[in-house]
Order: sequence, then structure tokens, then C-alpha cells
Amino acid sequence: MQFIQFGALTLPLQWLLALISLVGGWVTIRIFKRIHPELKESLDITVNSLFIWGGVWKFSVIIFDFPTVKSQLLAIVYFSGGTKGFFLGMIISVIYLIIKAKKKDLWTPLSEVILLWGTVGNGLYVLLNGYVNEENILTLIAYAFVLILFLIWLWEKNTENLQTKAGSILIVYAFVFQIPNNFNFNDLVLLLLFPLLSIVFNMTAIKKEQL
Repeated sequence: MQFIQFGALTLPLQWLLALISLVGGWVTIRIFKRIHPELKESLDITVNSLFIWGGVWKFSVIIFDFPTVKSQLLAIVYFSGGTKGFFLGMIISVIYLIIKAKKKDLWTPLSEVILLWGTVGNGLYVLLNGYVNEENILTLIAYAFVLILFLIWLWEKNTENLQTKAGSILIVYAFVFQIPNNFNFNDLVLLLLFPLLSIVFNMTAIKKEQL
């Protein structure tokens, strides 16, 4: 794993790429919201869930490495909860999304925001990761082409059960093209989480409409 040094702080390169990708997804959703203002609340909830994820991951070092924190309080600044904290943050943020979706009946708009954000975020991450690892330029162009096609499709919002169909395609794409490229487990989770959540939320919305 490659690392980048920021003063006294050492940050894994993959985490930096993931952060840049998530910010790219956020910018896209902000633009999308201008066309579809009804998604504002869902965007705010999704942003909150990501902050929860990051906060739990960062401060869970207190739980998973308490002896180090006890002996050196600044360990909270320089370390995180690692893989355990990553998954704990993910679980808590997903629970938060489900609670908000159920309380405010935002299953469909949250499904749309999660899928679009995840598509852009994962697409940028794949491109950045491929560039850092010096993948073939034609491969990178293919990644970019697929990302652009998906963005055009999702942007129109004119396909029935769009989230389920697009999410399923993204999952298949991940298993066929991404998993064989030696993505680690954390990368795989990020790659699959957004489309899976979008599908679940969309199917829940459909079931509620049929009742």
C-alpha cells in the first residue's frame, strides 16, 4: 500500500483517492439537485451519513486501540480504527440512512442520490486508482466511457425501476471487470455498497406503493 505524508500525518494513498472520489460525487449531486430540487433533503441525509461513517471510523481507535490512546492521547489525531472502524462506521451510517428513509418516507429519492453519488464516486476512484497504478491508457478511456454512459442514463431519470436496473448492472460490472483487478476487500465493499443500497431502497419504495 502506498502512503502520502502530510507533515506528521501519514495517509494511505487509497484513502486520499476515495476522499477525492466522494467529493467528486458530492459535486455532481449538488449540480443534479439544481435540476431536481426535491432531492435536497435526501442529499443532506446522505452527506450526514458519510460524515457519521468517517467520524466513527476515525474515533473508533479509542475502542479498538484504547491502550495506545490511553498512553498517547494524540493517537486519536494520527490514527484511526482501521478496518474494524471502517466497517463499524459503515454499519452505523447505513442504519442512519434506513432510519431516516423510514421516518421521512424518502426511499425513492435516497435511492436516486445514493446510486448517482456511488456511480460517480466509484467511477472516479477506479479511474484515479488505474492512473496511479499506471494502467493502459485504453483501459482508462474504457472506464471513463462507461462512467459517462451511466451518468447520461441516470441523469435523465426516465427509466422505470431505474435504480434497480442500473444498480444491478453496476454490480455485475464490478464482478466482471473490477474484482479480477486485485481490488482489496475494502475497495470491493465500497464498489458494491452504493448500488446494493440503492436497489434495496428502490425495492422498498415499490413495495410500499403496492400496499
